[in-house]
Amino acid sequence: MKKIVLKIALENISYSADVLYSYAANDEIGFEVGQRVIVPFGRSNSKRRGIILGIDESSEFGDLKEIFAIIDKKSLISQDLIELIKWMKNRYFCTYFDVAHLIFPNGCGGNLDNIKYRVNGNFDAKKLNDKENDFLKLVKNMGDDVVSLKKIFSLKFPNYTSILSHFIKNGIFEEIVEIDKTIGQRCFNVFSVSEEFVDWDILKTESQKKVCEYLAGNPNSNIREIGYYTGVGAGTINNLVKKGILKSHKTTEYKSPKDIFECENINVPKEINLSDEQKNIYNKIINDISDKKTVSLLYGVTGSGKTAVLLKLIDNTLESGKNAIFMVPEIALTAQLVSLFRSRYGDRTAVIHSALTDWQRYDIWEKIRTGKIKVVVGTRSAVFAPLRDIGLIVVDEEHEFTYKSEFPPMYDTREIAIYRAKQWGGKVVLASATPSVESYYFAVNGRYNLYEMKNRYRNLCLPNAEIVDMNEDSSRYEENLFSSSLIHSLEDTIKNGHQAILLINRRGFNSFLKCSKCSEIVMCPNCSASLSYHRANHRLMCHYCGYSVENTNVCPSCKENSLVYFGTGTQKIETVLLDKLPNARILRLDSDVKNCKKSLSESIRDFRDGKYDVLIGTQMVAKGFNFPKVTLVGIMSADNFLYDSDFRSSEKIFSLITQVIGRAGRMNESGRAIIQTFAPEHDIIQLSASQNYRKFYENELSVRKLMLSPPFCDICVVNFFGKDEKKVLNAANNFFALLKSIASERYEKMPLRIYNPTEARIKLLAKNYRYKIIIKCKNNRQFRGFVDETLNEFYKSFRSKSVTVSPCVNPDMTL
Repeated sequence: MKKIVLKIALENISYSADVLYSYAANDEIGFEVGQRVIVPFGRSNSKRRGIILGIDESSEFGDLKEIFAIIDKKSLISQDLIELIKWMKNRYFCTYFDVAHLIFPNGCGGNLDNIKYRVNGNFDAKKLNDKENDFLKLVKNMGDDVVSLKKIFSLKFPNYTSILSHFIKNGIFEEIVEIDKTIGQRCFNVFSVSEEFVDWDILKTESQKKVCEYLAGNPNSNIREIGYYTGVGAGTINNLVKKGILKSHKTTEYKSPKDIFECENINVPKEINLSDEQKNIYNKIINDISDKKTVSLLYGVTGSGKTAVLLKLIDNTLESGKNAIFMVPEIALTAQLVSLFRSRYGDRTAVIHSALTDWQRYDIWEKIRTGKIKVVVGTRSAVFAPLRDIGLIVVDEEHEFTYKSEFPPMYDTREIAIYRAKQWGGKVVLASATPSVESYYFAVNGRYNLYEMKNRYRNLCLPNAEIVDMNEDSSRYEENLFSSSLIHSLEDTIKNGHQAILLINRRGFNSFLKCSKCSEIVMCPNCSASLSYHRANHRLMCHYCGYSVENTNVCPSCKENSLVYFGTGTQKIETVLLDKLPNARILRLDSDVKNCKKSLSESIRDFRDGKYDVLIGTQMVAKGFNFPKVTLVGIMSADNFLYDSDFRSSEKIFSLITQVIGRAGRMNESGRAIIQTFAPEHDIIQLSASQNYRKFYENELSVRKLMLSPPFCDICVVNFFGKDEKKVLNAANNFFALLKSIASERYEKMPLRIYNPTEARIKLLAKNYRYKIIIKCKNNRQFRGFVDETLNEFYKSFRSKSVTVSPCVNPDMTL
């Protein structure tokens, strides 16, 4: 029996140990690169999942362990995704399986309980040798027609893997790999006060009373909702259930892919009528498809009709027999787009985002993999869809930093889109009204094709923006919050049957509390960040780790009843506006709405359908929504965004203000924007008001060049975090010393600027201390090799597992 050597990447392997491990296997089974297997690992032969990334038929067999089991009868992923795994491992300082987890959906098998064997009765037992007969008897003695691999493993039969392979090949065993379709369905408990519970005096603690009082008015609430409004954890709730005070039952929230598509009801004409400018841009892009540049930047002012051009490009892609991916930065936008795509492309459309259950994700993934889907719509995870023959990838609102992963592997979606498009000879279109400085720079300098749409669709005017100087009445700002100009404009807007959007980039009621006696700010015990007051649940909450505590107005430092409230969030804006305009129908849209029973997509649909007059929200309201009745946008305090240590702060505020202003006047009525600020002469405020992207870009580029920031270099941030601050700082210092030593010895000609370790902007986050090293560099193969060498040498010399090291190139610098 011929043996081959499989090169396998393993799960749960540290970065320094992440290599391809060699295992022996029988050639006659017919292995494929991309198949997942289970193998013994280490001295204890613990079972690990692995993925075959290479097959070596010429190698000597040697003394190698054999694989334990095969998960996939055939490879579930194509060669392009296998190459993507290898490419991302080298580019983003991660392990093979870090990438594999992004590609394979949860719930598609891989556990020992899901791999089973059925014993067939029609075979000649006389042809089996003694060892094979002994093994078969043991399996049959288990008394089951279908036996799991886990049970077979428990037999501890010597060299059973070869026998198992022989039985499968000759039809003695039929292998069954089950997919657990219950995985990830939104199965959760909801709670109510029991009908038999009448004696409230038996409630011993305040926590128990809070839970029962809340559930008396809000039956069938889940743990998350109860926790948000009472601050009580699962332990108290479960104890009340055991005592019979509360009752619970499971509920399952499941939508089939068809239901997901039909969550919106938008009538879209099959034929798209392009304006002259849109036709001109579309024809230019089509004519340039054959050129060597993979990437194009479609820059168009807000409301110019970029989406219509992009849809026509997808039409052209499908007509040519190829497939397309369309990405958006926010889950909320997928609901708006899905019906649009569904109406045009029918069952050939799939949607992917992080809110899908595991089973929904697997169901969609399998349809894409088997070629039933031609157009994939989704957030950044859609870039990993197992789509073949990719002709076009669209990255809409490409400036948004949500396209950059904040967790390892810290990948850039735009880079992966470009890599995947090149694999299939396809094209990438980056689209935005406020392109990132780097993308526009590459387009202006010829790396990307550049297409500009300078006019709104049907020649509608851009909104007129009024800058209101809040210094004129600053003494009463905290009391009023609204300028007279904004209030009068809101009154007129509602009176005329139109709608308004108000942007305030902080959720909660007040952003921080300060003691008037000892001057201490109330801080989160887990983070170096202040707690925000939420009036909806009368609690102080941390927006980083989720910690919350009941607001008693008592200073935790001096114990005096002397807390003063500062700052403004969405909840306070809502309260003040209701006081000033009591008849206004107001919808608040921020991340807190996820705790409410109404979904985000339902709230957006209700606003678009005219059930609300005013939408108050954080930055999510600025991201690509098309509300026909919105004619007024108010920016409550533009100064909240101006002063930040991130070198991209100017770009972020310009994009945010310009984008939210662009939500107004997108149909027949003209639009207007009011920007409230204490810095009316600031360049960013002025340029945002005039929506002058080109002038902003020129100013910002000169600053970036002076400061040596992207696009003139890359910035690699090496992050260190752990529970013990001394160990974290020690790790950072050791890594810094290694960087300097290796750079001087082996990379002396490579241009680098390595800065001393410093505290992260938020030093303590979720009880983890955080330090960082900043390196200004050129992100090429040589530099990545330098960081890889440093990481490997660091892990050899610094063996503390309590400190995590995570390099990231060009990250979001706000944390």
